[in-house]
Order: sequence, then C-alpha cells, then structure tokens
Amino acid sequence: METGAPINLVMIGRDGRPRCKPLNEILLEWIEFRVDTMRRRSQHRLQKVEDRIHILEGRQAVLLNIDKVIKLIRNSDERRRT
Repeated sequence: METGAPINLVMIGRDGRPRCKPLNEILLEWIEFRVDTMRRRSQHRLQKVEDRIHILEGRQAVLLNIDKVIKLIRNSDERRRT
C-alpha cells in the first residue's frame, strides 16, 4: 500500500523567477534568506549601539573636562544670554 500526496513546489526563488524546485533546494534557499535577514538585522542593531556609544563617549569627555568646557563657553564670542 502506497500513500502519496501531490505537492505543488513551484516557487519564486531568490532570482525572482518562478519554477518548480525540489524540497531540499527550497529549504536551502529559505535558510539562506533567513541568514541574510538575521545578518542585516544584527548589523542594523550594532550600528545603532555604536552610534549611541559615540554620543556617550562625547558626553563623558565633556564631563571629564567640565572646567575647560565651561571656560570655553564663557569665553566664546557667540555666547547666548537667556
């Protein structure tokens, strides 16, 4: 006794063209897609963290040299009075 089920394995691949593909090729393309997606997401998150670190390092430099910063502001020509 045999059992089988017809399956339509036509899919649009990474090249943008529809064609019938074997299951292992479909799974390999899916894995490749997920790896690329995770890599891009991780790069985006890493860039956001690096940008934040850059801002915090600037603030740290100001806080460590607060006396110099205050003196620079007081002696600047474009000082605002509020």
